[in-house]
Amino acid sequence: MTGSLFRFWHWCRWKLRLFLAWSFIFRFLACRWKYKSNIESLPQLTSEKAQEMMDVVQWKKDLWHTLWDALDSPFRFHHFASLNGSRQPKCCNDCDEFAYWGTCVVANSFFLNVAWIENGKWCGHNVCLICNKNGLKPTFIHIGNWGKSKTYFDLSNLIKSIIGKKQLIGWAIMTRKRKVILQSRKNLPTSKNVKELISHLDSRA
Repeated sequence: MTGSLFRFWHWCRWKLRLFLAWSFIFRFLACRWKYKSNIESLPQLTSEKAQEMMDVVQWKKDLWHTLWDALDSPFRFHHFASLNGSRQPKCCNDCDEFAYWGTCVVANSFFLNVAWIENGKWCGHNVCLICNKNGLKPTFIHIGNWGKSKTYFDLSNLIKSIIGKKQLIGWAIMTRKRKVILQSRKNLPTSKNVKELISHLDSRA
């Protein structure tokens, strides 16, 4: 029963865009006057450089003053990532901020959310998913506050590497413009999902 409820909530968060609406409320109330909104003005970086900049920023768990789970502006993360560790954010620097900033600055990348059940509780993680479609078969890596992953030839195996042997709740993928393009409850990505994901590489909607 718990798994079914968790999967339903995960579906609502992404299909109905509740996570993004929640995040918009936070940004409007907390920092609407501080940061730009045109993500096209952010620099384009290699995955190596982006991970190097992420490594100097401290991870901080979302708490009540960040509405527990809200996505902040990528410009705020970029500000601290550019300071080379001389200053650190006091709040709102969870894995979603790392992942979304990476999605905004690295080509052929997407925001990947994965949720699972651990000891009867909802757990989740967000990464910047980078796709390489050169050659006969696409390859995938992810970067974020957990560091840079190895290369995967199967998107399902990449997600399995995040959740281990725990029970999957669901996953969702969105673009840098906050458009949710893929999501699933319970099931791992299929070859059809991968083809659809690759079709979005050029559009970057």
